[in-house]
Amino acid sequence: MIFAGLIVFSQNRINASLVDRIAFDKLPSEKVQPLPYLTADKTIRETRAISVMYSKPSGAQLDQVFDLIQAQEDEMNRTFFYYPIVYDAAFFSNEYDIDPDKVTFVFYEEGVEKIALPLIHLTSQRRNLSQN
Repeated sequence: MIFAGLIVFSQNRINASLVDRIAFDKLPSEKVQPLPYLTADKTIRETRAISVMYSKPSGAQLDQVFDLIQAQEDEMNRTFFYYPIVYDAAFFSNEYDIDPDKVTFVFYEEGVEKIALPLIHLTSQRRNLSQN
C-alpha cells in the first residue's frame, strides 16, 4: 500500500516537472508567471483576485499571445498566471468548460470564476475598439 502511494506521488512530481520544462521555460515576460501544476487549485482558491491564462503549451494562438505580450509588456499593468493544459485535455474541457485548443483568460475573485475570455473574443474586441 505504501509502495502504491509512493508511485502515485512520484508520478505527480514527474508530471509537474515535465510541465515546468515544456511550458514555463519559454514565458515571454515577467508579467506572465507560472501557475504550478501541483498547487494551481489551491492558489486560485486562496488568492483574492487572480487572472489565469489557460492553453496548450504550444501552438499558433499561444505564439501570437506571447508575441503580443513581448511587444506591449511596458503597457501591461498587472501580472497574470499561465496554466498549460498538458494532461487529459478532455477532462479539463468538461470540468472547467475551457476549450484546450484556444487560449483563454479567466479572472477569479476569491476562488470563483468571474470572467472567461477565449482569445477570439479578445481579438474581436480589440478590432472593434480600433475601428471607433
